[in-house]
This record gives sequence, structure tokens and C-alpha cells, in this order.
Amino acid sequence: MINIEINALESEKQTVIMFYKKQVEVFRAIKREAERVEWADSKYDEFVDSMNLIGSTLSTLLQTITNGSDVYVI
Repeated sequence: MINIEINALESEKQTVIMFYKKQVEVFRAIKREAERVEWADSKYDEFVDSMNLIGSTLSTLLQTITNGSDVYVI
């Protein structure tokens, strides 16, 4: 017999969504702070490439696990 705790699954779903939403918030905060810094051209290019990769990865991951309110994969 399989016993599924719906409340526990709902709690896990919310935890997963909140974790990734926090990652997006931190990503945006880093981008805002970076806009205030004077950069050496080569370092800025490296930073932008890294931030683009992080943003793309976060976006892909969020699309894979959630539609914004439901978690598809845990």
C-alpha cells in the first residue's frame, strides 16, 4: 500500500519554489550592484558572460521544475 502525504508534498513544493525564487532575487541584486562598479573591459566581459550563463541556467531550471505555482519534478 502506498501512502502519500499531500500536505508534505505541498510543503516540499513551496520550499522548492521559494528556493529558486530566492536564487533569482539574488541574481538580480548582483546585476544591480554590478552596474555601479567601474570595470576593466576584459573583466566586465567575463562577468557579463558568467552572469548570462547563470541567468540562462536558472531560467531553464525553473521552467523544468515549475510553472510558477506547481512543481513538476522534485
